[in-house]
Amino acid sequence: MNARADIPAFELHPRSPLRLRVSAGRHLSSVTGTAWVTIDGDLRDIILEPGDSHEFDRLAHVMVQAMGGDARLVAEDGVEVERDRSMAAVWRALVERLRTANLG
Repeated sequence: MNARADIPAFELHPRSPLRLRVSAGRHLSSVTGTAWVTIDGDLRDIILEPGDSHEFDRLAHVMVQAMGGDARLVAEDGVEVERDRSMAAVWRALVERLRTANLG
């Protein structure tokens, strides 16, 4: 698989998941490393090995994470990082909610 410069690439690290928003019909592919892909509202888990690709059949919010070492994914237009919905942001919001609930 050729990784062109104009195709978005995502570097993944173990224990550092990344949240993506993917449009229907778009592909996510592994260039190096193994990635675990979890789609919100879908019971399937997808494992992408180097050279593997997955086409999304609907608009989806997904979580991707490297398995066993770093990974590099490439994506078509229509796949974007949900920066506001990173796991760190979700965790901070949950901790803040718990903190304010215990104070009230």
